[in-house]
Amino acid sequence: MFNFFKKKEKAKDLEKNAFLNDFTEEQKAAMVYSLMLMTGANGSYDEKKLNYTMQQAKLLNLNLEGKAMAIYQEKNADYAYSIIKRIPEEKKGWYSVLLGSILGIGGKPTEKELTLIARIVEQCGISEKDFHDVNTKTQALMKNIK
Repeated sequence: MFNFFKKKEKAKDLEKNAFLNDFTEEQKAAMVYSLMLMTGANGSYDEKKLNYTMQQAKLLNLNLEGKAMAIYQEKNADYAYSIIKRIPEEKKGWYSVLLGSILGIGGKPTEKELTLIARIVEQCGISEKDFHDVNTKTQALMKNIK
C-alpha cells in the first residue's frame, strides 16, 4: 500500500532546481544582463561568452525577450548592480561562480575583462576575497570531477 522505502525521484534538470527558482525575475535579469556586459567587454561580442550567457538565461528560465530584460533598454548597469547587491549573501556565491566562469571562456581573460569583473564584483557588494575563494573552490571541485 505505502512504499516508504521507494526513493523519491530527484530533479535531473537544473531548470527544476528549487534553488534557482528562489531568484526573482528581476534578480535573474540583472545577473544575465551583467553577463551580457561581459560578452562585449572587449568592444565586440564574444560568441562563446554570448552562448554561455544564453545557456545561463535558459537555466534560470529567463525569457531574454521578456519584460524583465526589456527594462535594461532604459536602465544602465548600475541598476542591475543595485539589484544584485540586495541578493542574499549565500546566493551571491552562485552568482560569483557565473562571473568567474564567463571570465575563463574563450581563453585567458583580457585586461578589459578583468577590469569589468572587478567593477561588477565591487558594485554588487561582493568582496574580492569572497569572489576569489568561491571560484578557487569551484575550480578545485571541477578538477576532482574530471
